[in-house]
Amino acid sequence: MRLTKAEQLANEMAECAEIRELTIVNRLIEKIEVSEPTTTDGEKVQKIRIYYKFVGEIN
Repeated sequence: MRLTKAEQLANEMAECAEIRELTIVNRLIEKIEVSEPTTTDGEKVQKIRIYYKFVGEIN
């Protein structure tokens, strides 16, 4: 039986639940994009987009 992408991600997350090291980043996250900072109403703002393995970006 072939797992769906969401099932693959859920399985990886379950296995990582007890991990206390950064290996979770390597196992679950494909890439992280951080935008250039901008200033809005006097506050510094940066957008961060996280792309997970198997499913891509989750909004």
